[in-house]
Amino acid sequence: MESLIIIGAGLVGTALSIYLKKRGYRVTVYERSEDVRATLKSTRPSVNLTLCERGLCGLDRIGLRQIVERASVPAYGRFIHHWDGEMVYQPYGREDQALYSISRNELNSVLLNAAEENGVRIVFSTRCLDIDLGTGEVRLEDASGHSWGETPTCAFAADGCFSTVRSRLQRKERFDYSQHYSTQGYCELHIPADVPGLSALPRNGLHLWPRLGHMLITFPNRDGSLTCSLHLPFEGQPSYRSLSGESELLELFNADFSNLVPLIPNLSTQFFEQRPNTMLTIRCSPWSFEDKVLLIGDSAHAILPSYGQGANVGFEDCAILDEIVGRYAPDWKRVFTAFEQARKPEIEIVADLCYEHFVELQKSTLDATFQLRRRLERRLHELFPSRFATLYSMITFTSMPFSEAMKIDREQQKVIDKLVRYPNIADRLEQKDSQLWLEKMIHDSRPSQLSLSRL
Repeated sequence: MESLIIIGAGLVGTALSIYLKKRGYRVTVYERSEDVRATLKSTRPSVNLTLCERGLCGLDRIGLRQIVERASVPAYGRFIHHWDGEMVYQPYGREDQALYSISRNELNSVLLNAAEENGVRIVFSTRCLDIDLGTGEVRLEDASGHSWGETPTCAFAADGCFSTVRSRLQRKERFDYSQHYSTQGYCELHIPADVPGLSALPRNGLHLWPRLGHMLITFPNRDGSLTCSLHLPFEGQPSYRSLSGESELLELFNADFSNLVPLIPNLSTQFFEQRPNTMLTIRCSPWSFEDKVLLIGDSAHAILPSYGQGANVGFEDCAILDEIVGRYAPDWKRVFTAFEQARKPEIEIVADLCYEHFVELQKSTLDATFQLRRRLERRLHELFPSRFATLYSMITFTSMPFSEAMKIDREQQKVIDKLVRYPNIADRLEQKDSQLWLEKMIHDSRPSQLSLSRL
């Protein structure tokens, strides 16, 4: 039986271990941190993420979709909070389509339990020091400082943005690498379930306070609490640097997020007891070296969290790699090459989309023209579901390649460009003959030639 090593027991590493174990391989996962399950119940919810169809399909193939959905809270749309206190609801898709909000630690715990139940060996508090690219030996060190080497059939690096394995590959000639940090970071704040006034924030969606250069988002938790993610620039006004004390923090919240002030206990303590998290985009190539090692997940392609695709893309990585393993293993060099050829062009697209969506969330969601365009997109999808779908829906509620979704969206935006120029288009949408009228308006655009069969 071939022996495989995975570096990193995060979301992607544990999911991949289950896939490979089900293929009949002997799998050992090494994780530098302690077991997250040991502290899960003693801490407040960790950073939240949202799972969509793309990621849930990857989990479904290892039997975890329903378990994860039960551990999550469905969010059917976003509630936009304007400066004047108005709250506008924007559905993500159809009435039955939702994102699933879950804390990273809870999701990681589900995956760790499933991996161990499938016979995966997981070793915590053990870090990867290096990998010998000549022999494939992985150098490891435990918490006591004891180090040793293991030489598996091959290794998979799922050790995140700051991957030790990738840093080793970077020392090879002709290894391309770039990283781009966002000028903003985020911190997490907690709203308990029993705080008075929480009922003013419906739990069936995410809540967004877009404020041009900064924003705040809330995610629902199963216990009724909310996790807030505050996004601010590191420099400028306002910024993490400018918020030097409680008075500056309260001034910002009273001006921009006033309805949250009475909901967040010990706001100042929560804010100042943590350092803001950084966000970055990482691109590199190649993702592998011969038949010795493969980068996967954030170690190969970190993206901004704005589209909520980080974990989803990671689980999709595992599913696609599994298909390729089934075709080409034990020719691991061919497996690794085919995987990168299949995934890298798609990841490049979603990385760009994540940056664009980050800007959109903060600025465009408050713009009347933007809201009209989104309303038109939703109406067209309602009337012509086999011919129109929003880019967000195609990315979030299908598993179609990102490149295909982009091609379809480019054609559909030509139709939207035409419609937004029509006088009183918002009023016309509400009229009884809107379907016939819109049919005539878009007749020459012929978006029906595009395939939406996966919707």
